[in-house]
Amino acid sequence: MISVYVPVGPYAVYREYLSECIDSVRAQTVKPADILLIDDMAGLDEADYPDCRIWRAPWRLGIPAVNNVGVALAKTDLVLYCGCDDRLMPNCLEMCEQAWEKHHDPLGYYWLDLQYSTGETQALPTGHAMVHKDLWRHTGGYPPESAVGACDNIWVN
Repeated sequence: MISVYVPVGPYAVYREYLSECIDSVRAQTVKPADILLIDDMAGLDEADYPDCRIWRAPWRLGIPAVNNVGVALAKTDLVLYCGCDDRLMPNCLEMCEQAWEKHHDPLGYYWLDLQYSTGETQALPTGHAMVHKDLWRHTGGYPPESAVGACDNIWVN
């Protein structure tokens, strides 16, 4: 099973599409083990997300640290990052499980294809990916210096 974590930053724009994002996680053909919201000073209300766990950052963490927290606090070893303005296709977790069964590489980085609102799709290694906690144990996760620029570039490089 796969845990899904969603970081939510402090500005209103981070919450604009959050309900659609969570609805897409709930609508998976393979249900997630848990949905973890990382409240990075967003002020989320538990009553609005009754089937999600919420972890509140003690101070503004930023994307690299939020990703490290999301992986660390996930209930399962397989963990999928989903941006708060993203929507997963209904079979996303099913396909992630199939990729895991095929490769079984705990140090692998299982990224997702992107589909834009225009319908165009693109296969890119980005931060939107499924990882195994062993990858974080092996690498130490995102380093603090990856806070400058797109932190997913750290994995591409």
